[in-house]
Amino acid sequence: MSASRSDQREAVSGKGSGMHRPLLLLPVVLVVLAGCVTYTPPAPSPFAPAASDAQGKQFTPPQGKGYLYISRPDEFRLLGKATPYGITVDGKDAGGIMPGMYFCFALDPGHHTFSVSCQDSADSAGIQLQAGKSWYYQISTDEKDNRVKVSLGWVILEPMGKMMINNTKRGQAAFE
Repeated sequence: MSASRSDQREAVSGKGSGMHRPLLLLPVVLVVLAGCVTYTPPAPSPFAPAASDAQGKQFTPPQGKGYLYISRPDEFRLLGKATPYGITVDGKDAGGIMPGMYFCFALDPGHHTFSVSCQDSADSAGIQLQAGKSWYYQISTDEKDNRVKVSLGWVILEPMGKMMINNTKRGQAAFE
């Protein structure tokens, strides 16, 4: 038996099988998916001038303000060591904090929220800040299955918080 002309045209053009259509869509789907998972880390914040670092390490907030310290210890073993982690305070982008760096925010008394984020995770916390008081938070990093997990930890003992800050250098946040 011979095939009809329309069957022959479909076989030559590939219209009947539908096999080529999914293959043509594959590059488009891959580009769309790649765009969904792309993470752009924040630009690393520069270190603050030495005078600003020294002022932050006096641990005395300006009159009518309180301090929020966020530090990131110098990590040697972790995947995300060279990647800046994004910091926000009250919804404002403060910049990218690098290992061995701290940010110091002089804030008005009241409730404040802040967060840290990296490609694989994020964490946030809130405080009720009082004038003349300081809060100390340290970023902890854990790696598992080639993924980095960040978290914020409150340093309860003030001497530990001060020691933690003294072992790092002040970063120039986008706002202070």
